[in-house]
Amino acid sequence: MMESIFKNQIVLFKIKTHLTAAYVKDLVIKTKKELEHYQDYQGVEIDLSQAHNIDSMGITFLIGVYKTVSAEGKTFKVLGVSDAMLQLFAIMKLDEIFEIEKA
Repeated sequence: MMESIFKNQIVLFKIKTHLTAAYVKDLVIKTKKELEHYQDYQGVEIDLSQAHNIDSMGITFLIGVYKTVSAEGKTFKVLGVSDAMLQLFAIMKLDEIFEIEKA
């Protein structure tokens, strides 16, 4: 569902499922656990290259992780964003908040 990798003080979360309501609860639990485990991290990257669908709960998940990380003064980046997701992020003005790297 989600793989986490800690490298160069960055926690990389590779989402390997749809970023939808059916999966978000489990993703939130795992993300919190991993961030507590890697207390000395300097940033978070979320790889969405394998997440082909996203809904409002998925957006809420991304915003929640962003808020948690930025409140601690750490960096946040979304990777592997498809053109469709990029359009959605632009409509919601999230492209002005998140650092985004296209697929």
